Amino acid sequence: MTEGEIIKEFREFNQLTVIDLALKNGVPVRSINNWESGRVKLPYYQMKKIMETMGCEVQLTIKNENKIIVI
Repeated sequence: MTEGEIIKEFREFNQLTVIDLALKNGVPVRSINNWESGRVKLPYYQMKKIMETMGCEVQLTIKNENKIIVI
């Protein structure tokens, strides 16, 4: 599942329109459409902000063979 698909699924679960989500996050409707469709990659900071708007917590996990960092 892509980041955009996750955003869309949670948006629909929370009964928000694309317009609602855009207004809550101060971004153009076109940006939400582009992210949900996968036309444009969603920046991590923006995904975190959008998901927090919908009551979710987002963590970034960075792994290599010796270390795991959770941000």
